[in-house]
Amino acid sequence: MVNDRYVLITGASGGLGRSLARLLEQEGWWLALAGRDADRLQQAYPDSDHALVEGDASTAEGAAQIMARCREHYGQPPDALAHCVGSVLVTPLHRTTPEQYRACMAANLDSAFHTLAAWTGALRQERRPGAAVLVSSAAARIGVPNHDAVAAAKAGLEGLVRAAAATGA
Repeated sequence: MVNDRYVLITGASGGLGRSLARLLEQEGWWLALAGRDADRLQQAYPDSDHALVEGDASTAEGAAQIMARCREHYGQPPDALAHCVGSVLVTPLHRTTPEQYRACMAANLDSAFHTLAAWTGALRQERRPGAAVLVSSAAARIGVPNHDAVAAAKAGLEGLVRAAAATGA
């Protein structure tokens, strides 16, 4: 083990989350692996000694629940956050339904907002430092055809991260 610190990986049952978990585990980190689907988490990490945390980060309640379960398992908030939650909607703007747009924003932006708010709040409460990485997309910065909703969501995520850093979150 690198030390007694651990990282919370949200979206841990997805491809990027799983790859990051393998890398960090090899480097000796303790992990809290969070996802919406307990079965997918169990399938992704069948013999894991790490915390498997079911929860929906796209709501304030879900993010708070994830943070509470991390504290229950490790006795403190995560020292680091890797937010790998996201979805891709490949649909032109004029064909994107309000429901598709809302689901894309929930997965890509709302989850980032609520997770970052819950995590920074927990760190501030205990006067602990931390480091975070939130995954974006090239679609946030360049024009990618038919990625209108995800571009808006990930651009919002990037603005959120810059504002949180400026605030000292």
